[in-house]
Amino acid sequence: MKNSSILKKTWRAVLALLALSGFFYPAFAQGEGEALSGAAESAISFETRPVCIVSSSPAVTEILFYIGAGSMVKGVTTLCDYPQEAKDIQKIGDLNINYEKLLEIKPDAVFSMKGLRANEEEILNSFGVKTVSLDLSSIESIFDSIDKAAGLLKAPKNSSQLRKKMKNLSSLIRKKQKNIVRSVYFEIWGDPPMTVGGASFINQIINAAQGVNIFNEVNLDNLSVSLEKVIENNPEFIVAAYDAKTEEIALRPGFSNLIAVKDSNIIKIDYNIYVRPGPRVIEAVLDLYNRLYPEGRIEAEEITPAE
Repeated sequence: MKNSSILKKTWRAVLALLALSGFFYPAFAQGEGEALSGAAESAISFETRPVCIVSSSPAVTEILFYIGAGSMVKGVTTLCDYPQEAKDIQKIGDLNINYEKLLEIKPDAVFSMKGLRANEEEILNSFGVKTVSLDLSSIESIFDSIDKAAGLLKAPKNSSQLRKKMKNLSSLIRKKQKNIVRSVYFEIWGDPPMTVGGASFINQIINAAQGVNIFNEVNLDNLSVSLEKVIENNPEFIVAAYDAKTEEIALRPGFSNLIAVKDSNIIKIDYNIYVRPGPRVIEAVLDLYNRLYPEGRIEAEEITPAE
């Protein structure tokens, strides 16, 4: 019973951290708490350009800085560490917002990641604070949300360059790897083993990089899996999205026969680039593609649009 309790606590802690990072949409994402959806959300506007805004998600913070609105951001979460300037901004909590600290900032608006917290918009609206909820559930919606934020804040930069880069990258990948798709086991935690399902944002990155998630058929954001299931699916690549030792993964019972282990294809990644659905999503797709297909490497310069 004690071990079971520890595992449950570990599971909850990992999910909370991943949710705040932007790794997946929690279960309540499609439920209550989306106070500014549909017609109400589309009606948001500002009489004058905001000078003070708060971001309640690392992915949203990256978007705000990308569009050139970083100087407006006066409050962020403790995990908002990119770009570097975000580290010095006043903190308003983590997965749990400290609303007292947030209100002390007196923001013109709070920009949030849609579905990250239950009732966030509703609570803020009750205090008279405008909220802008950004849908970051897919690569396309990231670009749309960048344009939405840029339009509302009259920011100098939008998603046009990112869209062109993504289009160029996709075309090059299709050209270079027309008939090859490599299988991937994407591990987000090791004890207990946790991975991503077909409903996850990471699954989209894997697909865009010409890979196939071995748990793609499971219609969940994330799931706990047995080592036996991983062995049964025999992935060509194992991606460790946490501080793992690749040699320890290779020594797991039964893993010595996996293609990924035999070919030394256990790779560690820059966690934040992958898990945050923001402007760096193209970096994640490019990085994963180059790990899966080193023989057909694509350089960043090749997908950069001409001025």
